[in-house]
Amino acid sequence: MYCVAVCDDERIFLEQTRDILREILIEHNEEFEIDCFESTKDLEKSAKKYNLYVLDIMIGDTNGIEYAELLRQRGVEADIIFITSSPAYALAGYSVHPVDYILKPVNIDKLREPVLRCLRERHYLPYIVVNSKEYGKIKINTSDITYCEVMRTDIVIHCIDGKKLTLYGTFSSFCSDELPSDIFYRCHRSYAVNMQYAERINRYDFSLSDGSVVPISKNSYNDAKRRFESNLNGETSAIN
Repeated sequence: MYCVAVCDDERIFLEQTRDILREILIEHNEEFEIDCFESTKDLEKSAKKYNLYVLDIMIGDTNGIEYAELLRQRGVEADIIFITSSPAYALAGYSVHPVDYILKPVNIDKLREPVLRCLRERHYLPYIVVNSKEYGKIKINTSDITYCEVMRTDIVIHCIDGKKLTLYGTFSSFCSDELPSDIFYRCHRSYAVNMQYAERINRYDFSLSDGSVVPISKNSYNDAKRRFESNLNGETSAIN
């Protein structure tokens, strides 16, 4: 169960954030609970352990950053997302290592990426949900994807079992919003590779364990080489 606490003293924003979070988590088939609080005092009374805190920075006479600092002092390692009406507070909250700062008004495009990042990095979300032409809306494990590419105006997902899924949308948005960056690397404007399958790096492509070859742009080669080396983890792989 993924538990979220939302704290904002303005009820309209509190309910709006709750509804957006609910939509994101339902969209990704996550079991969840969202608790809403209009003050840090009310939040403090909750005995529940939360995976994610979504805190307004100015909550009446209190400060969301100060409350986040208190959580860290207690050893709470949950993810924190700040919501604010002004970017001026961003540096003040740096010490609590927030996932993101989101400027009001909140919308689903602003909140989706940091929430999905929290889920993936905490291993609550080992899959993505896509709306494919072939099968409609389905869940696919990220470990089943070898690489993704753009073909004409479509996004094509290549799977380890040979299956291909075709999606509508822009590749940039798909890579940033859906693919976990700790697993996938965008090595070319038209390609993103699952680094778990990269066995060899050549000039200018990756050789994958299933026999696929994924291009690397010339401008990305040095960065791709560094990324490849950082993913070796003692495994036998090769660099040409």
